[in-house]
Amino acid sequence: MKTKPIALDMPEDEAELAGWLERLVVGERLELARRITEFRQGCSVLILSDHKPLTADDRAWLVERCRAWVAKLDAHLAFLESGQPAATIRDQADATIHALIAALRERAKPMS
Repeated sequence: MKTKPIALDMPEDEAELAGWLERLVVGERLELARRITEFRQGCSVLILSDHKPLTADDRAWLVERCRAWVAKLDAHLAFLESGQPAATIRDQADATIHALIAALRERAKPMS
């Protein structure tokens, strides 16, 4: 008896298969949109926070960088919503997020 993997639950009928594949792609796009939106929200929190432990210069740098990252994240989301390939947008968003993390780490390094 032939069985199919439970995890995939892939239909054998071609008509059903097309709909199943479309739902996978839509799910991937929704998940990516959710991730981008969460990072964007995190930037908004940083922009709107008081940052009392930071110097005025560090706070200004953080807010300016967050605004730049927000613009990039908004652009990624707009491209995704316009139908651009999710894989391409995911790679671009990941690059933005990695740059964001690297910049924060670099700024946090003690000055020698």
